Amino acid sequence: MVVHAGVEFWDQFFRQRLESGHDLDWAGLWTRPFLVPLRQAGVRTVLELGCGTGNDAARLAGEGYSVTAIELSGGAIGQLVPVPVPHRETGEPFKHVWRGIARR
Repeated sequence: MVVHAGVEFWDQFFRQRLESGHDLDWAGLWTRPFLVPLRQAGVRTVLELGCGTGNDAARLAGEGYSVTAIELSGGAIGQLVPVPVPHRETGEPFKHVWRGIARR
């Protein structure tokens, strides 16, 4: 049996996070362990599925990766805040372009 959380679950989840005043930001706990192996493998592009409000995608972009981030929840997409992240090597700000599609 396959169990999954659909868009309604995630919309409610992110709505509750917004109402509580807390974003789901793991402060790099997810991305940090992957940075060395990604660099060693010569990876330059990352696809993040289930990006939530985009915090990890922004961190990866700040590390110099080209990131495509996808999120099912329109609620999470609505909370994306494009904040300039300085590129790790150049210091130049990364400008986010957020696009999202949510279906009901």
